[in-house]
Amino acid sequence: MSTGLSTGSIDTALDTVIVTGTTYYLQLHTGDPGAAGTANIATNNTRQPVTFAAAAAKAKASNLDAQWTNVPATETYSFCSLWTLASGGTFVGSGTVTGGGVVATNTFDLPSGSVVASITGAA
Repeated sequence: MSTGLSTGSIDTALDTVIVTGTTYYLQLHTGDPGAAGTANIATNNTRQPVTFAAAAAKAKASNLDAQWTNVPATETYSFCSLWTLASGGTFVGSGTVTGGGVVATNTFDLPSGSVVASITGAA
């Protein structure tokens, strides 16, 4: 027998924290964003809008492409942070980015479904 919250409870918690249909904003980072989401912000510091589908099976996936065009610097995005506003706002959480290398003047995409929120271990 496993212990912990049920799948339904986790899905409800995710839907409470990240409201389905609400627009949030992703910011890119070249290292861990830290507890406030403000460390290691990428040179490409424009936040892009993203929305999320309803939680299912303990996860909540994005349902809107996030795209940064004509990025200003060659760098590797290793994390992203989620915010309530395009500028300022409330820090919601952060996660890792896979395949985040980009060359200046190119485009960087996080396609629909590639940003997934889940609940991990407590601090």
